[in-house]
Amino acid sequence: MRAGRTAADGTEAPPGKRSRFVAASDAVGWHIFPAQAPAQEFLASPEGQGLQLWALETSATGGRCYIAASRADFWRRYRTLRPPFRHYYEVICAGQPCHAYLDVEWCRRANPGRDDERAMAALREALGSALRSRYGLEIERLVELDSSTERKFSRHLIVQLPGAAFADNLHCGRFVHSVCSQLAERAASEPTAARCFVLPPAAEPACEPAAELSGSTPGAGPSDAPPPAAPSHRVCIVDLAVYTRNRCFRLFKSSKVGKQAQLVPAHMSEEELWHLPHAEERELFMSSLAANVVPSSESSLLRFDQADE
Repeated sequence: MRAGRTAADGTEAPPGKRSRFVAASDAVGWHIFPAQAPAQEFLASPEGQGLQLWALETSATGGRCYIAASRADFWRRYRTLRPPFRHYYEVICAGQPCHAYLDVEWCRRANPGRDDERAMAALREALGSALRSRYGLEIERLVELDSSTERKFSRHLIVQLPGAAFADNLHCGRFVHSVCSQLAERAASEPTAARCFVLPPAAEPACEPAAELSGSTPGAGPSDAPPPAAPSHRVCIVDLAVYTRNRCFRLFKSSKVGKQAQLVPAHMSEEELWHLPHAEERELFMSSLAANVVPSSESSLLRFDQADE
């Protein structure tokens, strides 16, 4: 390998990956606030126009500080941070247009032998079908970021649509909830739909439970048979609790405080990510942002009212 900077494992990095650390300050476009309220006030001021809200997780108990910065200024500094210091989230602000986004997870110890990719394929198929049926739209691009471990499967999906986005994350959440409800109705008789439901973690404290769909008792496909002592009810693999106001959604290459699993592109090896050119890495980061939306008109904003559920 050609000479370059030294990587964390002692090997030399390629010259194209060299980056100089950029300290956080107003001078580099990072305006830091100890709480969300003053950060939101700054964004509403003339000085904060056009900026986006970000969050930094400061403790494992949920402590956060907030940053107001443009996407370009945020990335310029963010890309220079070492992995142990990347615990960042985008804030999907109330009333802000967003791409459809999903948080998918399940406890692997409670679901031994589960085929991860078949479950994800079933979910992608259900999303695509629902988007075509309701809005007449095909998925233009789907970004999948993975931070799975031996204990827990964890993946984020950002669904981009041609010339359209959801009016805000509440409408997005109602749409996703509807998709999951339809899957629950079909799961008892359709093995493909049943793949989107798993056994809850039960006595596995290291795994966080997925959001449960009340009344769902899906059947199991041949490859998804539960262990003999498993509970009879199952839960959806989609976390339906991530559609609240001003939601923090973890960023590409970030990990949770106290954890090492970073969100990185699914199906991309560590070596491929390491050698990814800077321009492509920047484009991947921008594409992975749920709130990175510039709608062409009001008519391009998708809505899903509660009466439609």
